[in-house]
Amino acid sequence: MQNFTFNERSHEYALDGRKMESITQVLQAEGFIPESEIIDPYFLARGTAVHDAVELHLLGKLNRDLLKQPGMLDLTGYVDSAIKYLEYFKIEIKPEEVEVKLYDPVYFYAGRLDTLHCDWKSGGPSRWHVYQIAAQRNLAKVNKYPDGPRRTVYLQEDGSMAKFKEYSLNELKRALDTFLCALNVMRAKREMGV
Repeated sequence: MQNFTFNERSHEYALDGRKMESITQVLQAEGFIPESEIIDPYFLARGTAVHDAVELHLLGKLNRDLLKQPGMLDLTGYVDSAIKYLEYFKIEIKPEEVEVKLYDPVYFYAGRLDTLHCDWKSGGPSRWHVYQIAAQRNLAKVNKYPDGPRRTVYLQEDGSMAKFKEYSLNELKRALDTFLCALNVMRAKREMGV
């Protein structure tokens, strides 16, 4: 039995002690994610806070009174936006389908899926999202889930219905091919000391 681990603090995955690249690490290393989306601490903190609040809601553990605290970001609208999206499409997400950590034993990369249905975003659309979804969907597939995410869902700060982008299977196939090429290029550069 293989030992797959995730270190929350360092955000590192390992399989039997051997470090694995994450989807985000590959996309960052190969320049898919714009620098402005990586370095702004406000947007990083907002994304984490919104993500955590939606996760708590999906697990039935959210205390809504804590969403709006003096001097802190009001998360109420983002959570309400997720709820409207889920209700409109009649999507029921089970607790075991939230924050699913998976790895690909062949290509040797790992990732954490927000849900098996979609990836939540607190910002606007970006071209790299399709590569993230394609890599996540592949992880779901190789781990025997019947389906993986096909949508990036953009939660709205004002609580309105979330917007989303659903990718076609052809888009996801091309994006996965590109992601796997990026993974191999990243490893080759590391081996060459570039």
